[in-house]
Amino acid sequence: MKTRAMTNANKIRVLALVTILISIPIITVNALPMRIVLGIIILGHYYLFIFRIKSVTKERLKEMIEEIGEREAARAAGAEEKALLPDENAENTEKASGVSGENDDEINGIKNDGISGEKDKPMLRKEDEKAV
Repeated sequence: MKTRAMTNANKIRVLALVTILISIPIITVNALPMRIVLGIIILGHYYLFIFRIKSVTKERLKEMIEEIGEREAARAAGAEEKALLPDENAENTEKASGVSGENDDEINGIKNDGISGEKDKPMLRKEDEKAV
């Protein structure tokens, strides 16, 4: 839950259900260590629900959920707007590094003849050309 808040009625329902479900193995299992572990789990749930999760009214809980929804919608809308805008940072990065997308083939060692669009011939250094 993103709000970390519940109504008192919801807290009581959840704690009652957890207590009943964990009490069943406490009653049916004869192993004392298992009973102790399950008792600690129940106490942990009570601590969490009493001291860590806020109690709010239904109206306040609805307001909190609406606020969270509005924030997420605004964040999603901002992300969509950024996706639609041209990426200015990519251009700045290319200028700063001196590398642009046009010369990627030369960097990767592929020669493009520019006419047929073939890019399968590796570029040779002058020393290599003399050897061939």
